[in-house]
Amino acid sequence: MCAVLLCVPAASAQQYTIKTLAGTGTAGYAGDSGDPLAAQLNSPSAVVVDSKGIIYIADSANHCIRMVSGSTITTYAGKCGTIGALDGAATTVALFDNPSGLTFDASGNLIVADTSNHLIRKIAGGTVTRVAGDNSLIAAYGGDNGPATSAQLNYPTAVVLDSAGVMYIADTNNSLIRRVDTKGIITTFLGANATNGRLDHPNGLYLDASGALYIGDSNHQSVSRYIAPTLSLFAGNQTADFGGDGGQAKLAQLNKPVGVAGDAAGTIYVADTNNSRIRKITADGIINTIAGRGAGPYSADEVSATAAYLSFPRTIAVTPDGKIYIADTGNHVIRVLTPSASTISVSGVGNAASGVARISPGALASVYGTGFGTATFVADEGFTWPVSAKGVSVKVNGVSAPIYYSSPGQVNFQVPWATPSSGSVSVSVVYNSVSSNTVAVPSATAAPGLFELGGNQAAVLNSDYSVNGPSNGATAGSTILAYLTGSGPVDPAVRDGVPASLTVLSYALANATVTIGGQPATVPFKGLAPGFVGLLQMNIVVPATLAPGTYPLRITIDGQPANSATIAIK
Repeated sequence: MCAVLLCVPAASAQQYTIKTLAGTGTAGYAGDSGDPLAAQLNSPSAVVVDSKGIIYIADSANHCIRMVSGSTITTYAGKCGTIGALDGAATTVALFDNPSGLTFDASGNLIVADTSNHLIRKIAGGTVTRVAGDNSLIAAYGGDNGPATSAQLNYPTAVVLDSAGVMYIADTNNSLIRRVDTKGIITTFLGANATNGRLDHPNGLYLDASGALYIGDSNHQSVSRYIAPTLSLFAGNQTADFGGDGGQAKLAQLNKPVGVAGDAAGTIYVADTNNSRIRKITADGIINTIAGRGAGPYSADEVSATAAYLSFPRTIAVTPDGKIYIADTGNHVIRVLTPSASTISVSGVGNAASGVARISPGALASVYGTGFGTATFVADEGFTWPVSAKGVSVKVNGVSAPIYYSSPGQVNFQVPWATPSSGSVSVSVVYNSVSSNTVAVPSATAAPGLFELGGNQAAVLNSDYSVNGPSNGATAGSTILAYLTGSGPVDPAVRDGVPASLTVLSYALANATVTIGGQPATVPFKGLAPGFVGLLQMNIVVPATLAPGTYPLRITIDGQPANSATIAIK
């Protein structure tokens, strides 16, 4: 039993505006210690953002690492314009050759894929050192099962580290993913044979919170995903083309995808490099373009991101506030996408049964608005409800609420049991890390709502468990089952989103009174409906003196009246 579900047309994909962060659109090297927008970059291939908001850029064709802090750009490491591989040196004199990948380790040190030197290097304490790749600086393959600093790599372009400090390297021209353990021993991890899946020039890498590894498998025109022990296709049908927006990512066309990134909501972002677009794949597997209209000249900023030209973007970085940074390589700039604030909005919140703007702990409620994702979700009956569905979550006083149903215009959820039972509480919706406005909703110990079947007919079962209605009335003196929500605390307590036990009944503690046709009715049981979440079952004895007809059913719990609906008596 649940509230009537309101279905609305699917909303369009999340919209973004685009703005240049650094670079003029002309290749060169200039502008240190000044405004990043007046500086020149040369084919920047990677961008990352640290926890303080400082931005690091692999200024690849300038062979150095640039840094943007506040409103100033500087050279962070390397001598821009000079090629080399000086190791163990201070950042001010160290040399690089076409650095193309950046990440951080757990200590916040910058790790660099020094591509044309065939090295992985670490910048820590003002010094640059090798962590993988030997001194030969020769493109090759070798060194497995030995120290990573004695191994050979072949134009590595990306590197990531997991929570334990294990490093994964996109050994691009070897078409492999190499792994360096915490003792510094290197092995081949993926791509060597049919058992663990072949790769073809992997570039971008991304590790999500669960440990799944996403790979920009460029020459396979796809994104692969490794969840032990299987490497599988995640996005792209392995045809070099552009298409498939609004559908399943596995059926879409990509063209030499390089960069891969993700956010806490499970959304994956792909730099679809040769299509000069940024694609977004939501947790339900739907792909859409969020930036770029194909390759073209550097164009005006602060416009809709899908109206702007990009030029062979290679990598992306996503920050917790929902911003997406792009290394727009062919345009020689770093750009940032900002979610359009108007795309997600809450217009109202109410009891899922009555619609009244009042909630209570443990009750079922509905939030209405626009931009709540692009798909519909319904939880499986009898199972625990998730706190995030299709990239959508509901926050009640900042706490994620279990979700039963989600559509672009409505989410039905359970109010967490720990929610305050007086005053007002805040409710908002978050979609793919973008939060809506916050709505204040009155809260009470009990805020009952009686479910209806339409036409003001109460959701009631007769004693034989048939649905009560004008042509199927209850017998006077029999016991009917009415279904509500918002009855307040129960004993024994249950956890958020978990169906009530089928064997141990949870009784509603608040006092309740019931009348049918104005006559008092006794209530032998009131408690959570077994097998359901947040649903109150009330067993009510129909007054024996009632004649056949239709009567109002009025229920009050803890002094709060539920909406009035009718039942039929035969």
